[in-house]
Amino acid sequence: MTCVKNEVHSKLNGTWTKVYPSQIHTQQGSTELMKQLLNTALSSLTYIRAILPEDCYIDRELDGLNIKVLHESNHPLSQGLLRSLKGAYDAIEKKFLKQFIFTIYGNEDDMDSSILESYSFQFSYENGEAGMKIKGHQDLCRFENKVYKSTVMLLRSIFIRTQLLDVLPDEVYMSVNLTYHDDTPEGYEPPGFEACSYPDSIKIDSSEVGKVRTLHHTLKVGLHVQEDRKEESNGKNTAGTDDLIENKTSTMADTEVCSNMNKLDATGSNRKVPCRLSKKKV
Repeated sequence: MTCVKNEVHSKLNGTWTKVYPSQIHTQQGSTELMKQLLNTALSSLTYIRAILPEDCYIDRELDGLNIKVLHESNHPLSQGLLRSLKGAYDAIEKKFLKQFIFTIYGNEDDMDSSILESYSFQFSYENGEAGMKIKGHQDLCRFENKVYKSTVMLLRSIFIRTQLLDVLPDEVYMSVNLTYHDDTPEGYEPPGFEACSYPDSIKIDSSEVGKVRTLHHTLKVGLHVQEDRKEESNGKNTAGTDDLIENKTSTMADTEVCSNMNKLDATGSNRKVPCRLSKKKV
């Protein structure tokens, strides 16, 4: 009797290609995946936290998992976040970006002691050759399915973790900080950012939400929440998040090289961050 092994088929087709690149085993495809993961994760958490209105997003689907994606709109905060993403994309392409940190504050005059929530996206890169070897089509399919699974788990974890949080105050302030790896050239700043000092507000511990690893990159997502805001789900979910959920300790970087975006309140008016970090010109 001849035994035939079950053939493995890649899941990177159909709805996946509407959101993410299909050729993730290449350097270019992996880079594009990291950029789009940052986009979809940031979009999802800002949607669930009701930071932006519905018309700032477009709908995407990943095999039944509903995803919100930021798109060009007239809302000032949406425009600022999209510009900060474009700056981060430049740093990812150059393998300079270490962390993208999105922080929500309760007091614009006392950032360090009024952090409500902070989300960190930590990037690492394989130098030279890919971090693992793929031999043949079946190995490629297994690798692609592993990335698919970790991506879905990361998104589901973001949906769940952010829905367990208490509702944000009516007025909040936000900043985007970038930190870089040690081999980043002196003086480098991505488009729209300028250098500044390293603030205490991003030297905080965060619990790991999930990670995605390819042959060329690893992305780890962390979440820090003010202690008295942690609570079990109690029916306070923001409008529209039920559709998202139907379908699931790391430490901040030590580097002194970082960048920052202007602080914004929920209505989109600019408030300058009182520090010198890569400051996003919104």
